Amino acid sequence: MAYHDVIQKQYFTYSLDLFKPFINRVLISDLDVGEKLTELENGAKLLDIIPQIEIDFKVNSLNYAMFEIIDEIDYFGQKFISSSGFKRVGKLLLPNYKVISRSKLESKLDILVDKIDIINYKHLLDNYPNVEYFYSLKNNKYSPLVLSDILVLDRTQL
Repeated sequence: MAYHDVIQKQYFTYSLDLFKPFINRVLISDLDVGEKLTELENGAKLLDIIPQIEIDFKVNSLNYAMFEIIDEIDYFGQKFISSSGFKRVGKLLLPNYKVISRSKLESKLDILVDKIDIINYKHLLDNYPNVEYFYSLKNNKYSPLVLSDILVLDRTQL
């Protein structure tokens, strides 16, 4: 290995809903990501798949998670993680409490009081007429989801 080699490594990346969301990464170079995603799709618990994360999901709520390939640079024995060029492997992992269906979003329109929220919801629903699910970004803010790119984890998996 040269003194400045770039090596691609697999990481499990996740963000928790705290006061300020931080991105956490765990090196998982020995895992078969495709196999682990299949296990998650079949209902396996996230902590059984990636025990290194050691999160108490009763205290911290998951914002999102994913498997990534990241360039790591070895420079005279010091390791640096590249700040660009991340490649997601497989689906984005979202907790079920961050996902809302179109019908639930439409029913929220009847109980909303804030006129700005009503306008934003109507705008979102009108701009994405074929989208059936949305992701909660923060209080009363949503983004459209494409379920083929996402795996929604239920509470039993967290």
